[in-house]
This record gives sequence, structure tokens and C-alpha cells, in this order.
Amino acid sequence: MSKFSRSVGVLMGGAVGGQVILVAASPLLTRLYSPHDFGVLAIYVSILSIFVVVASLSYELAIPLPEEDEQAANLLVLSVGIVIAMSGLTWLLAFYFHENVAAALEADSVSQFYWLLPIGVLLGGGYKAVNLWAVREKDFSEIAKTKINQSLFIVFVQLVFFKFGAGVLIAGHAIGQGVGALRLGGIAKKQIQGSKINFNIIKSVALRYKKFPLIDTWTKLINVTGKQLPPILLAYLLSPVVAGFYALAHRVTANPVGIVTNSVSNVFFSFGAESNRNNNLKELVESTHKKLFMVAALFSVLAFIFSPVLFSLIFGKEWGEAGDYARWMSIWIAMQISTGPLTVVFALVERQGVGLAMQVQLLFIRVVALYVGSAIGDGLTAVKIYCVSSAASYFVMAISIFYVSGSNVIRLIKNYIKVAAFAFLIFSPSAVLLFFYDNNFLAAILAALGSSYYLWILRRSFR
Repeated sequence: MSKFSRSVGVLMGGAVGGQVILVAASPLLTRLYSPHDFGVLAIYVSILSIFVVVASLSYELAIPLPEEDEQAANLLVLSVGIVIAMSGLTWLLAFYFHENVAAALEADSVSQFYWLLPIGVLLGGGYKAVNLWAVREKDFSEIAKTKINQSLFIVFVQLVFFKFGAGVLIAGHAIGQGVGALRLGGIAKKQIQGSKINFNIIKSVALRYKKFPLIDTWTKLINVTGKQLPPILLAYLLSPVVAGFYALAHRVTANPVGIVTNSVSNVFFSFGAESNRNNNLKELVESTHKKLFMVAALFSVLAFIFSPVLFSLIFGKEWGEAGDYARWMSIWIAMQISTGPLTVVFALVERQGVGLAMQVQLLFIRVVALYVGSAIGDGLTAVKIYCVSSAASYFVMAISIFYVSGSNVIRLIKNYIKVAAFAFLIFSPSAVLLFFYDNNFLAAILAALGSSYYLWILRRSFR
């Protein structure tokens, strides 16, 4: 195994370990906190994520790039300085507008915790900056440790102090970010002690990498807004309870998937750069997409069939609606798994403008879907329309990726049809037993047998 592969494995292992801790604690948390509490947390995290993505104006992304450590150290100081300034600005905005935001979302309890937002921006933005310094220094094991420690502290605080309600869910999230920021920040401080830090160098690197705040910040902002907007809009258009159901479904299904897609994306970026130089990028795009969609189809079909039953069983009957949300999320997530890691193609072929346009259309479609769904139905209706529309948007994105890489779009469509039909054929007996005869046990047995055969076919395709 190459050093690069081992590094990816270490990072993915830490991230997966952290998510396992959070998911394992979910059955306990759902019995200690109400859907409304999770809705408040979802609103906070959504707003925080939007602020954090612009906290350093994307200068942290440039930290790994310079050859000289001195320039990178000044970029780190610049990034942290901007984060501190942004957290101060966030405090002012939160102080003067928290009541307006809470009233607009019809979630008065959100207003009580406005003071945690600037703290979250400071810790979250600071963590991103020192994390990129650790990436530059190849301290992958330390990054992996912080992922696990963050989850442990989050769960500890949320379980031990549950009697204080939704505020503890938010505080636990902030403390988790702080644990990672302090650990990696302490290491970074020691590593940059020998570097010359002054205003002239900071000004120089700020101008040298000015494209990051001018271009990348907007792309990241649109991307994260599209991901974090649903809980905010669901709370605004319907209720915080609906946002809470969505938050749990997203936490259990979409968050773990994000770990896999991020890891695959990093690996694909490395191999894709080499393939592009050798003029065979399209072959890599086609083969990678085929394998990813085969993995995605297995997850999607099983989640669509069993999510409602599993959510009620694991989290309690009052969370059954979250299982219905997760069922429909599986459709969009399948497209995200197969398409998300390949979005780096836009950067590889220097077609970032197309990539930005794809993020804009994804955001637009999601916002319209939530408004339409909320207007004509309840929370589940809104989530259904949102998820199906998101899947369609990712399909458009996949076509764009194939087009700019010179890949065969017809082959893409044939692959979608072939894999989807194969998965449907294998798992349709389980679906029939569950949907029409309510036979959970026999449906699970057939699904396990079908999964074994599917995994055998999948393993052969990866050889």
C-alpha cells in the first residue's frame, strides 16, 4: 500500500470512528431530547456552518500550497486573524438580530443561545485553519485523533448534561470543535515558532492568494448553503419539529456518506491529475463512477426499504417519521455518492465556472423544491420533493462532469439503468414482503441473502 493510500486510510479511519461514536449515541440521545430540541440544534448547526465556511475567507485552503514554511505560517496567522475578526462580527449580528431570526423561524428557543454562535464560528473556523496546517505537515494521525476526541466530547456533554435541554446539544457541538482546535492549534504553534511572522509577509501572501477569497469563498458558500438550508427552511416553513426529524435522518444517513465521498474525492484528485496529464481522464471518470454507483445503489435500496422500520426500532416510535425522511433521502444520497467525489474534475480540467454553475443550479432547485413541497403538503411531502429534485440535480451534474472530461454521456445513462435494474431485481422480493405483507423478519432474511450476492458481484467488479 502506498504512503498516500495509508494516509487516506488513517484520515478515513478517524472520521469513520468519530461518526460511529455519534451514531451509536443517537438512540440514547433521542430518548433524552425531543424532536424540537434536535430541531433547535439543526437550526444552529445550519446557521453556524454557513458562517464558518466564510470565517477565514478561504485563505486556509492556501496553507498547504507554498513551498516555504514561512509563507504557509503567515497564511495560518492571516487565516486565524480573519476568523477572530469574523467571530466578532458574528457576535454583533447575533446580538442585534437573534430575536428577528427566531421569530422568522417561529423557534423562540433559538434566541436563547445566540451567544453560542460567535463561539462556534471562532472554534470551527480556527479548527479548519489549523487542520489545513496539519495536512501540510502530514500530521494525519493527529487529525484522525481529533475527529475521535471531538465526537467523544460531544457525546459526553450531551449525555451527562441532558437535563439542561437543547442548549446542551448546541454547547456539546461547540465544545467538540474547541477540543480539535486547541489540540491542533497547540501543535501548530510549536511548529511555526521558528518562522518570521510580520505584516509585510502577511500582506504579500494575502495578495498572492487573493483568488481564494474572491472565487473559492463563493463556491464554498453556495455549496454549504445548499446543504444546510433544509433545516432552516423546514423550521421556517413548517416547524422546528420537522427540522428535528430531518436532522436525525441526515445525521444517520447523509453524514456518514459524506465521510466516504470526501475520502474518495481526495484519492480521485490525486489519480485524476495524473490521468489528465496522460490524456486518459475520461476512462478513470467512467470506471470510478460505475463502481461508486454500484456501491450507492446497494445503500440506497436497503435504506429505502428498511429505514422506517429501523428508525422506529432503534430511536423510538416518536422518531418513525424521521425514518420516512431517511427513506427518501436515500435516493438523493445515491446520486451524491456516485457524483460528489467526481466534482473535482471541474478543477482538474480548469472548468471551475461550470462547477460553480452546477452548485448554483443545485441550490436553486433545492430551495424551490422545499417551498413547493411545504406549500402543497406536510414535512414528508416537502422532503420527498426535495430529495427527488436533488437527485435530478446531481444527475445533471454527472452529465456535466462526463461532458467536460470528454467521457461518454450515453455510457453514463446506460450504467444508471443497468445498475438500478440489477438492484431492483435482487431486492424487490424483500420490498414486496415488507410493503404488502408486513413480514419484517422474512424481508430481512431475503435482503441479507441479496446483499451477499450483490457484494460478491461488487467485489468482482473492483478487481
